[in-house]
Parts: sequence; structure tokens; C-alpha cells
Amino acid sequence: MDVRRVNLSTDLAPLQEFFFEVFGQEAATEVWNWKYNPPWSTDVYAWIGFALGKVVLHAGAVHLRGLVAGAEIPFFQFGDVAVHPDHRGQFNLSFAPDNIINTIKADYPQHVYYGFTGRRTALLYRRKGGRVIEEACDRIKRIKGDEALDIDLELRALDWDAEAIDDLWEK
Repeated sequence: MDVRRVNLSTDLAPLQEFFFEVFGQEAATEVWNWKYNPPWSTDVYAWIGFALGKVVLHAGAVHLRGLVAGAEIPFFQFGDVAVHPDHRGQFNLSFAPDNIINTIKADYPQHVYYGFTGRRTALLYRRKGGRVIEEACDRIKRIKGDEALDIDLELRALDWDAEAIDDLWEK
């Protein structure tokens, strides 16, 4: 199997076909660009695996902008970890966290990463030093060089029109 970083200019059509086969719905070009190629990102943080000339694996991290203690810090939300139904159980998926986490660390020494994953994917990221939300719902891990720092994170429900949301975007 050939595993490499996604190139949206050449991989978009095969990825859209793959997502339709895996999830049964269209993945519009605009959605891919919004998720994996936002204007503030310098690169795409997603990997694919090919077998017999077709995409059979995908894992990505959406590059978001975040604030920590008033400073802008890149946030990365892991997601879209998927295996084609015809190839499930055939591959070691550790390539995903290895490649994604190592590239994020190299590109952004200060960052926050997180995800909302299924049990199996959560185990992969836990083995790479990530935390599972059930274990630490009010903490988040930020990496600063080789030194891991814990940051208090407040989680609370807000209405869609809450003033606090507007205040955050104005910072």
C-alpha cells in the first residue's frame, strides 16, 4: 500500500469517490477546501492510502485558528478517519497519527490537537500521547517544543446567538 500526504489538486476526485463509497454521500469540493485548505493554513494535514490504484484509507486533521491565553495558536481537529469497506481489517492504521502528529509538531511547535472519534481511533491517538475526552473532559494537551503543558479548558453550552461567541471572534 502506498501512503502519502493528500494533494487536493490531484487527489480530490478519488477522495470524493472514496467518501461516497464509505459514507454513502457526496463530499463537495467546497467542503474539502473549507475543511482541509482554509486560507490561514500553509498545507493540507491529511493522508491517504492507495491499493490497486484506489484510495482505501484516509485520515486528516482540520486546521483551525484558536486562542490560548490571548495568543493565537493553531488548533487541529482530527477526523475523517476511514477505511474502504472492502479493505477493513487489512491495514495497520498507525500511519495516520504518526504522520499527522509529527507533521503538526514540525510545522507548529505550539499547537492544540483534539478529536471526536470512535473507540478504535481514540486508542490510536492515545497511544501517540493524546487524551481521550472521557478521561479528561476539562483539560486539553498543548505541546510546546518537547515540553507538554496542560491548559484549563472550560466547556459549557451556549446559545447560537450568545454574546460570548461574538466576543471571541472579535479577539
